[in-house]
Amino acid sequence: MKITQCYDKKDFDRAEDFLDQQTVPSPPVEMNFRFPKGLKHYLDHLSSDHDTWIFETEQDGGLKTLAAGSLIYKQMQIEGKLQNVAVTSFMKIKPEAKATLLWAKHLLPKIHERLIEKKCDYIFSFVFQSLRQQIRDFRQAVKLKDKMPRYFLIRKASFVLIHGRLPWRSHALKSVRVEAAQDKHIPEILAFFEAQHSAKKIKKVWSKEELALLISNRAKLAPREQLYLGLNHHDKVVGLFLPEEINSIREDFMISASPETLSYFQFQRLLAFFRLTNRPPQMKKPVKLLYLSMIDATNQDVFESLLRFVYKKLRHRNEIISYTHYSGNLISKPPTSFLAGVLPMDLYLILPEDKKPPEFLKSYWMAPTPDLESYIF
Repeated sequence: MKITQCYDKKDFDRAEDFLDQQTVPSPPVEMNFRFPKGLKHYLDHLSSDHDTWIFETEQDGGLKTLAAGSLIYKQMQIEGKLQNVAVTSFMKIKPEAKATLLWAKHLLPKIHERLIEKKCDYIFSFVFQSLRQQIRDFRQAVKLKDKMPRYFLIRKASFVLIHGRLPWRSHALKSVRVEAAQDKHIPEILAFFEAQHSAKKIKKVWSKEELALLISNRAKLAPREQLYLGLNHHDKVVGLFLPEEINSIREDFMISASPETLSYFQFQRLLAFFRLTNRPPQMKKPVKLLYLSMIDATNQDVFESLLRFVYKKLRHRNEIISYTHYSGNLISKPPTSFLAGVLPMDLYLILPEDKKPPEFLKSYWMAPTPDLESYIF
């Protein structure tokens, strides 16, 4: 077994070539992902600090890739302590490879070495619920072998896909206006974060300097890529979101779909004729996605007003609006005035066999939702 950590373009290209050949079953569809500007550019967009590995074995006088994957490092506050955490991104193993053996004997020791160097205690991973059998395989292996990773479910989640709106349903709040953030809004944004996130066990902590840099950098981009705020008549921040043009860094392709889904697409074409929905995505062509990062609001009505602004003002034709929804979060449930689908996901914490589970796992069903975005896959 040869393990290569990617540093130069040649190594990243090999990892990308392997990932291009892998599909993800996320019933009722099967997806494939590509990176128009390269895998490294995609990871750089997610975080300036990341690692990527390729796992190969000798076969027929050459090397055959069995797995590839990345860890993205972020500064997060965990139970009041600011620290590095790692989030998996596109950890893919060839279907015929023995996943449990690969993880136990080769992958995890290498990752743990790097985590010690980074002073990183936690690995988080988003897993499509369609891949739960792989988690069960890991858990079965724990009973049979030593030094196997343990997966702890933190929260069920959904990758929400909004592709239509019902015009006769409720309207946006007239008392809430949506506008691009400016430096003058920074104190109000920080106050909003404090009010919304103070009880969270896993959260991103923003400083004045970081917010100022984010607003400044985004102001140089297209209007629809800036940080947007929902403001009430007192100019208090009651919601916010950060649009991300996913297609510029990652292209999502639908490889196959269930007969039920294909039948619904036929119906969606009829709805699209009456301009109630987008046209359905086409097989083996990039799905247009506008992802709403950091989206949050003080209540469901404000949240719906933010979505209505995006749907009417920011999205392009036949573009799907997407965001992360965690179970138990009533505010971010897709409003009934929108036509939406979901890709069910689970957020897991991966721990080595000798590490004690953290306290936040004991009450995760009742705890406020974590500040982690599912679009990294």
